[in-house]
Amino acid sequence: MRTVQELLEVQLQQARRNAQVARAALADPALRSGRSKFRKMLNDNVQLENATAAELSKFVNLK
Repeated sequence: MRTVQELLEVQLQQARRNAQVARAALADPALRSGRSKFRKMLNDNVQLENATAAELSKFVNLK
């Protein structure tokens, strides 16, 4: 069973990875038609990344 800290770390890694994918898609000229979708994906994952990092730091500070 994973701890809360481990789950937050996994969620943070996934958000970072997803944001990376969105950035790469936005940089690819062949994917111009889906730019708004990738921009939203990037924004959503950056927000998730920030929120998860904040929660993780609060959790670590409680220990």
